[in-house]
Amino acid sequence: MSSNNFNDEDFFKTWLNNILRAADRPNVGQNIVQPVQIQPLERDHFFEVQHIVTLIMEDGNWMQTPIGQYIDLATFVNDVRNIFRIERALNQAKKNIPFNTYPNNAQIAAYRRFQVNLQNGTVDGEVRWLANEMATRQGANAALTQRIGRRIKQIMGWP
Repeated sequence: MSSNNFNDEDFFKTWLNNILRAADRPNVGQNIVQPVQIQPLERDHFFEVQHIVTLIMEDGNWMQTPIGQYIDLATFVNDVRNIFRIERALNQAKKNIPFNTYPNNAQIAAYRRFQVNLQNGTVDGEVRWLANEMATRQGANAALTQRIGRRIKQIMGWP
């Protein structure tokens, strides 16, 4: 299918990806303190934007969702609790790991144990805190964030 075709799924995925990344700030991201990350480093969204887009598109009516809900979700996708500075090789390899395999993937399990300096101490603590906050989000534009937060928790096997 041509990328100029309005019904092209790749076009919509790119479009949603761009909407979610519009709230990204290049200076946001946590440093890993253990294990020490070797240069070059890249900023990584633990919950990959591409995976969030796939979760959005699970709902056949996603195009009817008001833009305010996408803006609300984008603030969580680009939250400091979801962005970490990790080794380039790890980041590049992680992009190819299907989200539904995260709970049992050895590389993801090791990443989740990485230590950070913020409140929850590990990547796992940070992303669990984020997913819980998403799943319980309140407000006029919270519905999409809640749905995605619940799906993340379901896929990860978190209560």
